Amino acid sequence: MVLIDEELNDQEMEFIYKMAEILGLSDFEVLGLLDLYEEFTPPPMEFDRIVQFQRLVLAANLDMLVDSDEYNLLKSAGFRLGLHDAAVDTVLKEMKAHPKGILPSARLLEIFQVHHN
Repeated sequence: MVLIDEELNDQEMEFIYKMAEILGLSDFEVLGLLDLYEEFTPPPMEFDRIVQFQRLVLAANLDMLVDSDEYNLLKSAGFRLGLHDAAVDTVLKEMKAHPKGILPSARLLEIFQVHHN
């Protein structure tokens, strides 16, 4: 997500390192992942897929500008994560109304509950 605009700023790298820390990855492993293509396999649990989507939304909003490429990538990621399209659209619409595009977790879950299959 952070490489979609072909620029990687300090704020985006800081976000990547924080996410890596949560996942137990070293700085060395993170740097290796930036150049590595990895086939995507969505987590089996819907809650985990929603969390993945939330992280992508946060990454897209780091520079406070979600351009059309980032928006399309978020839409595609929501689809590939198996998330309800209407819920993804609602999240992407509402993120614009929140500071730094950060949708409160409770609201995010509420959106997906409304559209739960």
